[in-house]
Amino acid sequence: MRNVGGIAVLVGVALACAGCGAASGGGAGSAADGAGAGTVATATGAGTATTATGAAATARPVPAGPPTRREMAGRELVSTSVVGHAMDPGSRVALSFLPGRGGEISFSGGCNRMGGAAELRGGVLRFTDPRMFSTLMRCFPPARERQDRWVAALMTGGVRLMRTATGYVLTRGATRIALVPQPSRLLHPSRDARTWVLRSYGRLGGPDTPVPAGAPPVKLAFSPDGSAALEAPCGDVRAQVLYGVDRIGFGHVTAGRRACPDGRTAAERAARSVLHAPEVAYRWAGPDLVLTHGPVRLTFGPRR
Repeated sequence: MRNVGGIAVLVGVALACAGCGAASGGGAGSAADGAGAGTVATATGAGTATTATGAAATARPVPAGPPTRREMAGRELVSTSVVGHAMDPGSRVALSFLPGRGGEISFSGGCNRMGGAAELRGGVLRFTDPRMFSTLMRCFPPARERQDRWVAALMTGGVRLMRTATGYVLTRGATRIALVPQPSRLLHPSRDARTWVLRSYGRLGGPDTPVPAGAPPVKLAFSPDGSAALEAPCGDVRAQVLYGVDRIGFGHVTAGRRACPDGRTAAERAARSVLHAPEVAYRWAGPDLVLTHGPVRLTFGPRR
């Protein structure tokens, strides 16, 4: 992740007139992850409200209108249709609202993930800090890089976000993007702000190697402020994190060293290689968190 010069300049200009040209959206709405049209979702994503005993209640339509920041915190929205831009086949727009202080959001047009501090008021979403960051993946095909620039210009110019009958709609000028909540379990900078211990490591297509019992632990800690730290016997790695639907990006990476007579273990080398990657895929395996980058796979379990 890096401070993107072109984006930063664009944001600085756009903030002066943030929201100008943002078009309005409308329609009856839905309020929660995985909800059906016009219903209130339960924790299981069903389209009805349930009582404490589990009995289904009558679905209550959610009124159309601008969503609140509290409503959106912790959600990832993904596009189902885009009007006003020809999307590269197989790509989509993704928009993540991070909980906690700072009001950060991250977004992607199908390749790199960008983000920064933002506010959502009266249905207008605008960035409040020109210092934006981006992951550093090489985009393939090249159209994805152009699409990154398009979505960055769109988002940093101030957009309108409204609740609709099928999810949400994001508009600015002639551009209209229909979005739905992503029901998957997002890595959450507040809920998952804990220390994770490396259980095993391996390479895709091969078996995992368990970390030997009694070996010095390799630990990964996420903090509510959006930072992460890898604690390892031969030195720590610290970074800022951008959260997405199935990927996280690491930026502002700093690495320290300690006296390490025996050298780094294979487990520590694998863990450090992933933390130095600009973007890492993640998934859940029960209570464990699995990180992958290239051929490397790491499985972390919650510290007991």
